[in-house]
Amino acid sequence: MRDWRRRAVVAGMSLGLLGGLGIWGWEAAGAPPDKKPGKKMSAIREVPPARPAEEGLDKELTQVSLRFTPENVPPGGLFQFEASGKDLENAAEVTLICGEKRDRFRAFRVSGGLWRGYGALRLSAEGKENVRAFLEAGLPGGASGEKETSIGVASRDYPSSRLKVAPKFTSLSASQKRRTKEDQRAFAHAYAQDELRPLFSENFVNPRGTSARVTSVFGGRRVFNGRTKSRHLGLDLDGSPGDPVYAAADGVVRMRRDCFYAGGTLVVGHGAGIFTSYFHLSRFHAAEGDAVKKGQLIGEVGKSGRVTGPHLHFGAKVGGVHIDPQLLLEFGFFPEADGMRRDRAPSPDANAGTDARAKKAKNEN
Repeated sequence: MRDWRRRAVVAGMSLGLLGGLGIWGWEAAGAPPDKKPGKKMSAIREVPPARPAEEGLDKELTQVSLRFTPENVPPGGLFQFEASGKDLENAAEVTLICGEKRDRFRAFRVSGGLWRGYGALRLSAEGKENVRAFLEAGLPGGASGEKETSIGVASRDYPSSRLKVAPKFTSLSASQKRRTKEDQRAFAHAYAQDELRPLFSENFVNPRGTSARVTSVFGGRRVFNGRTKSRHLGLDLDGSPGDPVYAAADGVVRMRRDCFYAGGTLVVGHGAGIFTSYFHLSRFHAAEGDAVKKGQLIGEVGKSGRVTGPHLHFGAKVGGVHIDPQLLLEFGFFPEADGMRRDRAPSPDANAGTDARAKKAKNEN
């Protein structure tokens, strides 16, 4: 493994640990370091760090074609990539390495020399025309191959919001800091449990149904008690305590935990590097390790953790990168299934049994 890849793995592990707590995101707000506040941003073409001449390639993947869907991806957006060609017919693994942070997105074999995977662009891609990427393949005999490419960046604006919360959530005691570090480790462990292939066979649905109102969008800068602290790395959906929360797609519950900031939390792994998270729950209806189906009742809306009122914070990650959950809901993983609306509410008939059991459990308690 080349030195820059070793550094990328270490950096990625550190970012994954710090980025595990979805509500904060641990991404500094304000103008990026290469732009001056108050000055209009101009498009920037990303230039990757130069690689030492002695590193060389075992093989350049010349007989490989790459396709990205969509062709231009907004910061915080996800994409599908397909790689195909003679050079990949005997590959043991295929990975897309993307952006300045060298985010790694694994692909799975569809058939023969055709591989497919899902990736994402970080919010730090704002203001750029494209992001440099490399397709890396593990070849027979321990050799490796690489193909250089780039991903177009679509422009997108993100808002700012001001919130007032209890001082204990912005000025932490030593014990509270220890608890948040434990939460970060738990998130990192959950996101490390992934399946190479998708566990889902249908497009994602809104966990609160289409009637739920969006109260805060993804990507906005969060100003707590007058101080800019983070970017909002989720989609806030309104609801009253006890309202149902459904699984957005088939998957496995990778974490069930009461977190300091996120409150009652579930993380569901859907395979292919895709995870969804559900924060501030008042009640759980799924346990860690449970296999869940799309539209299955997994929790109830609450106001646990750092919140200004009851709602569901719905988060999503691809390959360790936070993405806009709304774009996940709109993404056509299975275009042939678009006859059924991707964002429709779970069928009342399908959820009648789980809702009835939830009400019965409430009454018994």
